[in-house]
Amino acid sequence: MPSDPSISVLIAAFNSQETIGIAVRSALAQPEVTEVIVVDDCSIDNSVAVARNADDGSGRLQIHPLDANSGPAAARNAAIEKSTSEYVAVLDADDFFTPERFQSDMAPSKNWDALADNILFIPPEKTARFSSMARIAASQTPFKLGLTQFVDGNESIAGKPRGELGFLKPLISRAFLERHGLRYDERLRLGEDFDLYSRMLQKGARFRVTRSCGYVAVELFDSLSARHRAQDLTALLDAVDGILTGPLDARERSSLHFHRRHLLTKKRHMEFLETKRAEGLVVATARCAPDMAGRAAVAKAVLRDKVDGISILPKNRAPEGAKIRFLLPFRRKIIPATAEEAVRA
Repeated sequence: MPSDPSISVLIAAFNSQETIGIAVRSALAQPEVTEVIVVDDCSIDNSVAVARNADDGSGRLQIHPLDANSGPAAARNAAIEKSTSEYVAVLDADDFFTPERFQSDMAPSKNWDALADNILFIPPEKTARFSSMARIAASQTPFKLGLTQFVDGNESIAGKPRGELGFLKPLISRAFLERHGLRYDERLRLGEDFDLYSRMLQKGARFRVTRSCGYVAVELFDSLSARHRAQDLTALLDAVDGILTGPLDARERSSLHFHRRHLLTKKRHMEFLETKRAEGLVVATARCAPDMAGRAAVAKAVLRDKVDGISILPKNRAPEGAKIRFLLPFRRKIIPATAEEAVRA
């Protein structure tokens, strides 16, 4: 391992030619980053060429193609195996870092095993304006994230903001991953981050979160996670069942069981929609759930879809009135003018 803290940025790419250039350039702009590893998951567009054109000539960019499309978990694992740094940081191919992300309260340290910061979500049409945004500092003290808090922070409850802690993109200690034999679950094409973070916390990871913001996520409403299938939810349910077989305290177990019930309803909802498309409404209604309670939950989910209008959104378009938002609420410190202008945009 290098004597000084070093960071490998891992980018799993699939048909990301419109965005991967900004992602690669933002990673190479970080002085703490010693390598940027792009693993291409058999893209059929110009993702590889665009990523190569974003190289800064420093010799830090590596591009590795997979032989078969295997999903983001497998691509990230391949990137981990190619990397050599003491810390790894995942960057989605349609997102980007702000300058100086890994400084101040996001600097590598032996005092934690995973360190995450806030995320700013923007629609695609705002990418150019926000791509030069400076890192935004928060006044709150960083907090420690436990398994119960993390799982509960992924729930969607009526009348409250959607739980999204699974979207966190932490800086992770390689030593912790190696010590516990942890990698992404390659069966998963949905919820792979939630699963890895949960297993890390179950193993006692010191997971620290700051409300300062150095990560910008471009919300694509036709992304892989937005196009999940019933079989993807089945795989995620199996992963949660695996976590439930391990050591947990009463609160952790209760939170995971609640999360599992929520996933089961989503799976049944998706099965209903898939069966309806393939075999019609009557068959779908009869097959969607084995009991009245399950059918009622699916009916509520279908109604919610109708109200939200999710099924009729154009590709890569946010719902009408969607706003730029942060994952975690925060109180600002002094904000550079460029960042302040960007947030107001």
